[in-house]
Amino acid sequence: MASIKDDLIVALTNGWESSLHNVDSLYQVVQFVPDWESKVRDALNDSHRQQGTQSRFAPMRHAVEEILQGAGGLAALQRAVEQMNKPRH
Repeated sequence: MASIKDDLIVALTNGWESSLHNVDSLYQVVQFVPDWESKVRDALNDSHRQQGTQSRFAPMRHAVEEILQGAGGLAALQRAVEQMNKPRH
């Protein structure tokens, strides 16, 4: 039987792999956009975009912190996923 930490590691590893796949796929597509390299560089260095990413990821970061402190377990992870999947306005 897997522990909460095992389940968390698997979930985070799956998310990491999915993120790498998304980045690789987007890299393939953006190469057809004129001046794509400077546009990607500008997007990566955009402080508002970075802040938006941090804000969207905050529920997951909070859940991991709860789990590492011994509280919340998978319920905290589930709440984080639900919060991150809510539509943004």
